[in-house]
Amino acid sequence: MSSPIRSCRSRCFESAVSWLIFSLLFAVSVDPLNGEPQVPVKVSIQTDEAVGVVNPAFLSLAIDSSLAISGGIAYLRTPRLVALARGLAPAFLRFGGTEQDFLMFEPSASKDVWQATSRHHANDEKWCTLPHYPTWLLQRQREKEEMLEPVLYKRRRTNTVQNATITPDMLDSLNGFSSCSGLHLIYGLNALLRGPGSDWNSSNAALLLHYTASKGYNFSWELGNGLLVVSAVQAPCGPLCTYCAEARIRRNTALVRTLHKIQVSIIFI
Repeated sequence: MSSPIRSCRSRCFESAVSWLIFSLLFAVSVDPLNGEPQVPVKVSIQTDEAVGVVNPAFLSLAIDSSLAISGGIAYLRTPRLVALARGLAPAFLRFGGTEQDFLMFEPSASKDVWQATSRHHANDEKWCTLPHYPTWLLQRQREKEEMLEPVLYKRRRTNTVQNATITPDMLDSLNGFSSCSGLHLIYGLNALLRGPGSDWNSSNAALLLHYTASKGYNFSWELGNGLLVVSAVQAPCGPLCTYCAEARIRRNTALVRTLHKIQVSIIFI
């Protein structure tokens, strides 16, 4: 028996296809300038078999990395949110955005508030037992998010985004939400950490990769919030700066794979 959310998605998709067909028929049968009928056109649509099939995760979603600043990651595993997310599976869940290139992983900053321990594997049903948050606590977090939103917007608009910390607890919460929802997490690594010659300093990413590998988390990785951000870094390459930045990223993916010591996918966006 299909879930109400999945049934809703099917109905929405059917409605979208029907509207597309109607728009096509209207476009070929009516003059766009004066609305007068044109030459009749017969459109035949074969519905016996599919011409092409997209990946089941073709329609996916993202969580903005600013949640690491607001503290919203703590509330991802609310029963209602997990139930809604399960209705979107299978899908990719990207954690990234402007702030991802300013997030620093701090292994020693754990507070054990997410009830995540190494005894429970990422897909363990016990680990997916969802906590209960009182209504007043959720409301306070909503108010905090609303107050922080204009601050983050101003920082982005004025290019004054500040460094922030992401902790092991936050990674545990992200993994718990994605795993228990049936989503595959794509984590955006900080690509603006630079060393001599503007090469990527992967030391902080190495700490993060080692942590997720030790916990058995099945993450995929995005290096930087878009290549245009990376190409904006000052580098002695003149008009070929974009090309040089891309070349440096490709060269460093080998280092990332070596550091991780397990199969890892790097996604360029």
